[in-house]
Amino acid sequence: MGPVDVRQEQRVETGTASNPIPPEAVFMTFTVPDLSVPFPERQNPHVDEAEVHVREYLREFGLLRSEEAKFHYDRTRFGELVARAYPFAPLEELCVITDWMAVWAIFDDYLERIPDAQDDERFVALIHETVSWFPLTPPGAVARSGNPIELAIRDIWDRLTARSSLTWRRRFVRHLTDYLEGCHWESHNRRRGIAPDLPTYIRTRRRFGGMRPSMDLSEIGLGIELTDDVHAHPRIQQLLDNTADLVLWANDVFSVEAEKREGNVNNIVLVVQRTRGGSMREAADEVAAMLRGRCADFVAASRSAVAFFASSGGYTAEQAHQVSRYIAAMESWVRGNIDWSRGNERYRSEHLRTGEDQPNFLERAGQP
Repeated sequence: MGPVDVRQEQRVETGTASNPIPPEAVFMTFTVPDLSVPFPERQNPHVDEAEVHVREYLREFGLLRSEEAKFHYDRTRFGELVARAYPFAPLEELCVITDWMAVWAIFDDYLERIPDAQDDERFVALIHETVSWFPLTPPGAVARSGNPIELAIRDIWDRLTARSSLTWRRRFVRHLTDYLEGCHWESHNRRRGIAPDLPTYIRTRRRFGGMRPSMDLSEIGLGIELTDDVHAHPRIQQLLDNTADLVLWANDVFSVEAEKREGNVNNIVLVVQRTRGGSMREAADEVAAMLRGRCADFVAASRSAVAFFASSGGYTAEQAHQVSRYIAAMESWVRGNIDWSRGNERYRSEHLRTGEDQPNFLERAGQP
């Protein structure tokens, strides 16, 4: 399906008797510009099974304590996101990736809500604590934690470890650590009201957006593993940067009104507005134009990469085939993220995701 020349508006829904909209919900009215991309729409046939599974999984580990949190994370539809972003994954792999995406989203929400009173030293300690939940080799018996988010992440990591090589796990943990360090940068800016310039924001958004770990999971879904030399090749790295820009800039457009309401300075629409002047609407239109330009960059770079790996004497036919499949997975992430984000609860309303009934489990990470 080609681009569609329409503007997508995030619309208010009325809810149902079985799934009412809480009165605390604050609905967004911002009209999102056209973010269409020329990639095919794909969806995993196991989407409904993944959705049912992940809702049960979050409850099994006790991650959703309040009715509002259950409402928010259920209506975020993680199963749909993962089904669109990983359309080729078998059911078991789709479920483990969906569990990761949901728990990671909760982790990320908690990370953004670490109280300002907790200083940078505590944030750095939290990074080290989190990385310790991802041992490169199976540790055998591990002392059970009373922290549900640690328990869930360790469970997911055990399942990923069973499906991957040491090479893949090293790469994933390296990318995850870079994501956490990027979150530290983002948190530092947010708490102090430091507004980054556009080149700095674009470069660092790729880190705290976490697209590198997400693309690592595409290998799990596809049942392939890129060799280190292929993954590190400048052509693949350029495509990964382009993919991150396309996914994360779109996320920023969808979430800008909520983030502005919360006082978050780290959003490309707000960065462009500060840099260029004008209204938020005009800045969003400019970001949409930037996205179209980056999409053209991606298309040209992907065609060049496919031709290069297919014709170069330094790579096998299997490696070239894996590159083609990996690029298709990038396209699915870009298109799937935009399709999933339109009207999604995660971007349409603000909810109290932590509070008396829904504790922030990261605040007590590392504590007995």
